[in-house]
Amino acid sequence: MRWEQLEEDRRRQLDALAALQRDVRALIELSRRGATTDASALPEVPGAARIAEAADEAPNQPAEIVPTLEQSRAASEAESIVQRATVAGRWTDEDSHRLDDQLRRMAPEDAENLRKEVIAALNRGELEIAFSGRPAF
Repeated sequence: MRWEQLEEDRRRQLDALAALQRDVRALIELSRRGATTDASALPEVPGAARIAEAADEAPNQPAEIVPTLEQSRAASEAESIVQRATVAGRWTDEDSHRLDDQLRRMAPEDAENLRKEVIAALNRGELEIAFSGRPAF
């Protein structure tokens, strides 16, 4: 009998947790849309008032986009390409094409930042273009 009671308690706790998760997701979505939240309108859930206050404090902040593992690996490889070229002081056609391959796999914002970094290094003369033509990226 005791085991059955423990299982029932556990099931109730999991149901309450699932309901809380749904409420939090709903609050986050409302805050992204610019809606204000009123803690008194929320169901009686522990911590709901604090969640509502936090949502009201930053209703228009975009959610942070976390790069995928593949995007992170591509960013690491791209940075390595740029570092090797910077140490050598030369930007080769091969560097350009290898970087272009990695940039396509990276998170867009990170790729744009790295492009700007390479262009700035080229403009400052830290990297000499060691091929004729236009960089691939």
